[in-house]
Amino acid sequence: MVVSRGSAYGLWLESNLKNAQLHLTSEPGLPLSRELFLSDDRFDAIAGLRPWLISQSETIENSRVLDGKFTSVMQSVGLPKKEGEESEVDVAVNWLDSWVKEIKDGGEVAKLIKEFDVVGKLSVAD
Repeated sequence: MVVSRGSAYGLWLESNLKNAQLHLTSEPGLPLSRELFLSDDRFDAIAGLRPWLISQSETIENSRVLDGKFTSVMQSVGLPKKEGEESEVDVAVNWLDSWVKEIKDGGEVAKLIKEFDVVGKLSVAD
């Protein structure tokens, strides 16, 4: 399996892959993983971000993207916690947390994923 050096999913595969050999690109980058994958017949799989893999599968003959996932990217925001009175940052964080929960639970995020035709490319975190 070919994977981009230094990628989060590549690091996960390095620690968890048991029945296959992992081949890392010389430098980080999805285009380099495609180049390496196509350079040698012994490579039978390539790992990458789903949207990128889907676009590549359209140009690589006899290829397909497997269903499911083996890992996911969890995005987050961090801010320093201030001691004492509730600060403006604390108020903003509490509001943002409530709003994100509301739009996820209310189906707005899922609706936008469908509207922008990225079903299967993006998912709503739990």
